[in-house]
Amino acid sequence: MKRAFMHEGKEDRSLEFAHPGKPCDEARLANIESTLGKVLPPRYREVIMTTGGGILGINTRVILDSHSSSRDDEVFHIDQMWGNGATTNGSDNNIDSVVPFLADEYQIPDSVLLFATSNSGMHGYFVINYYLEGYPPGSVLYVDDEINGQITKISDTFDQFIGNVQQDTESPSGRDYGTPQLTPVEGAKKGALSEDLIRMVDTAPVRDAEELVRAAAAQKVSQEKPYAIGSDENSKILLDIFMWLLSGYRPVWNFDDFAFGRKETSSPNFDTIIKDCFSTGENYMGFNYSRFKLNMWWDDRVGNGFLVNSGQGYQFKEDYLNSLFNTLRETL
Repeated sequence: MKRAFMHEGKEDRSLEFAHPGKPCDEARLANIESTLGKVLPPRYREVIMTTGGGILGINTRVILDSHSSSRDDEVFHIDQMWGNGATTNGSDNNIDSVVPFLADEYQIPDSVLLFATSNSGMHGYFVINYYLEGYPPGSVLYVDDEINGQITKISDTFDQFIGNVQQDTESPSGRDYGTPQLTPVEGAKKGALSEDLIRMVDTAPVRDAEELVRAAAAQKVSQEKPYAIGSDENSKILLDIFMWLLSGYRPVWNFDDFAFGRKETSSPNFDTIIKDCFSTGENYMGFNYSRFKLNMWWDDRVGNGFLVNSGQGYQFKEDYLNSLFNTLRETL
């Protein structure tokens, strides 16, 4: 269910969450601010209280202050704005639990507060400035992690940031949504695959590789929270299949290489493989996952001896793969 931001009793459709979190009260906001050690801007407090934050529509963008939006380098698309509770598709959306973890993982300084990601995930993200030198306190900044942490000031205040959010109705999203109105299981069985995944399926050593990956996806999305990759066994099996395909296509040297690839290359990785796969149609947002959950799966598979370093990268043991394939083939 979509939910638009409510400001002064009116809906602001430019800031509409496709998968919203859970609205909250002042007491919960006080708890969030206490955990973060920061007072949130009043407008951001409004967003969280009325919508819970969450995952935005695919064409939500923000433009720079006092600039035309006609040039690509002046437009920044927003994917998720953290707030409160889980989103309606099962993603952890609690800013006071997700953001401290990510800030530590990505070494984001305490002088700013991470609050949103772009459509490239943590390769590009938005922060509120508190005392980072060279930028106005309260300003919203965009950090491009792929260009050595290059910082662009988006707006002087959070109010201006929200005022500059709009729906990009003229630009195509670049996603293939396939046949509209499919169920999650139908999307898993016949929705489009990413280009990276197609290449890996084509070079896989078994003839039914596509059937196996679709069977694993169908098992996963048949659950209550279909697109949330967590610590359940069906999530692990889906990750196993993606790792098997990726490690057969190129060496995978460690967890980061599997999950996000290497910055110095454009090598396929889990993030690029799963992106836009198994579409159910219009407004399909795809799978959501955190570095923490992916790392838990990796540690589990390595710790149990299923995934081993062969000297040519990490690979699954053959007996484990045979068991996995047999289990999935029984569902076909």
